[in-house]
Amino acid sequence: MPKIIKLRSRELFPTYRGDLIPKNIYVLADQCDTEADIDVVIGTYNQPREVNAAIENYLALEKQARLHIWVVDDSHRPWAFTGIKKDPRVSRVLILNKVRATDRRYAGNNWASNGASVAAQIGMNLGTARYGFFSHTDMMGYKENFLSYLLSKMDADTPVAAFTQRHVFPFTGGMLYDKRNFAGLAVDWMPKQDNHYVIPGLEPFRDQVSHYASIDSGEQIPLEAFQRGQKAYICASRGITGDYLGDPLNGYDFTKQAVMAAGAPVHFAPLNTDAEQFARRYPELATPYNAMWRKSFDEDGAVIFIHRGRGTTNRNQDDKRGDFFAFVEAFNARMGAAA
Repeated sequence: MPKIIKLRSRELFPTYRGDLIPKNIYVLADQCDTEADIDVVIGTYNQPREVNAAIENYLALEKQARLHIWVVDDSHRPWAFTGIKKDPRVSRVLILNKVRATDRRYAGNNWASNGASVAAQIGMNLGTARYGFFSHTDMMGYKENFLSYLLSKMDADTPVAAFTQRHVFPFTGGMLYDKRNFAGLAVDWMPKQDNHYVIPGLEPFRDQVSHYASIDSGEQIPLEAFQRGQKAYICASRGITGDYLGDPLNGYDFTKQAVMAAGAPVHFAPLNTDAEQFARRYPELATPYNAMWRKSFDEDGAVIFIHRGRGTTNRNQDDKRGDFFAFVEAFNARMGAAA
């Protein structure tokens, strides 16, 4: 049975701000009765269809690592809670009180990033698995054991691995990290206006990337790892930049080679495919309707993960392949996901 849990914000958020986060946060949460290797946290705002598609996808494709999925909803709507799939490996978490950090009236344009951050921080703290993975609702695995693949790239020197990147950083939606590595540190998922971290291998790019001046949702984690002399692994990915093999660094005046030559503490995996091979192997992903979806590849050139991304096509009346969630549901059905 779900129960109401009181979370003390000063304990939950090491970088607590009383003007945006109340002294206590109350949640209605399912009990977690399963042991897991990875806590998967899905942040949402009254999106049961999208969340259920992600849940079924993750549980169907990840067969090696044990998952527990935490769905953290900030809509305050009870029907959002009851609409989520019931499974022993899924815990529903409904935030009951208002949090100014997630309200556009108080947080301005940061409300969405703050909402994801609050959801991630709550889910990661309720979960007891060693590893944490934060997912947006518009993400899906595309190859069996996709999370185990990321896990295989991690060790004591590399406590962070991600399916894609935000300029030169690991993109934290789709990022796996070792929670033990950051235990006891003044680090949480909240964005920061100013980026106080100085990472020698990344400093040459500070002026070229406007986002570098601030810290987005979850970026304290890789930055803290970098400052401690650790590294991150990032899969090769393409899309979002306008064509299905567009490089994530399009629009910036540097390349991955330049980043690596500067000594950045990031391992950018190679892309072992080309446009022709991709189109032959994945015709369902090489259409005009989903060309901008971000595809992440393993080192064999296989698509392993997909992120639709904001601003890309959600639904196209003439071709349902442009409807990401219908695409995920159909894929799940083919993969034999549980009903």
